[in-house]
Amino acid sequence: MNNKLVNFRGNSDGIIISIKKGEMSGIITEIENKLNESRDFFRGAKVKEISGEELDFDSLKSIEDILVNKYGMVVLDSSEVEIKKNRRKSRAEKSKKIEKGSFVENMLKANSKEGKTKFIEATVRSGQLIEYSGNIVVLGDVNPGGVLSASGNIIVLGALKGIARAGSDGDKEALVAAFSLEPTQLQIADVISRKPDEEVDKPEWPEIAKIQDGMIVIESYLKRNSRK
Repeated sequence: MNNKLVNFRGNSDGIIISIKKGEMSGIITEIENKLNESRDFFRGAKVKEISGEELDFDSLKSIEDILVNKYGMVVLDSSEVEIKKNRRKSRAEKSKKIEKGSFVENMLKANSKEGKTKFIEATVRSGQLIEYSGNIVVLGDVNPGGVLSASGNIIVLGALKGIARAGSDGDKEALVAAFSLEPTQLQIADVISRKPDEEVDKPEWPEIAKIQDGMIVIESYLKRNSRK
């Protein structure tokens, strides 16, 4: 059978069930067909995670009941089962509502750094280093392994997943802003912040990193603008 909606995969910790967007009746049918093929194999198996693009709590409980009561599987407590919704589309739609020109303008005005600005109209790839005495604006993404270094602000109109060093000449008023702020390392002046070891949710709105009370803090662009 061609499982278009449901995918089972396993590792040493248990089974992970990934569910795509679709009618609940079709999802349950695919799950049951899959389990019926190897009922003895799945009996007593541990389900580590159930993830779905649009899986709400009630749908999760319905699936759990089938796995446990009909097929004898062991499902982690609901508090431990991660319901992963596909936020990528939501983030993209919300970001489109923020006009890029005004975003750049507001970020450059935020700390009076409307001076020299270098615009990069491409994705910054792994291994690339871009340095500039002024502001850097990237009209694209910064991939892991890509490095930006600016004496002023750094603004990324995409996903920042590499390294960003703003205020490289010691300016602690410098900012780092991105539509999706997910850097492996941030540095503003001499203050450094690294990506946490644990997995965190991707930001749904543009965010701004700045120095506050001697450490780098991150705030929502929308929250910042709402105070004006």
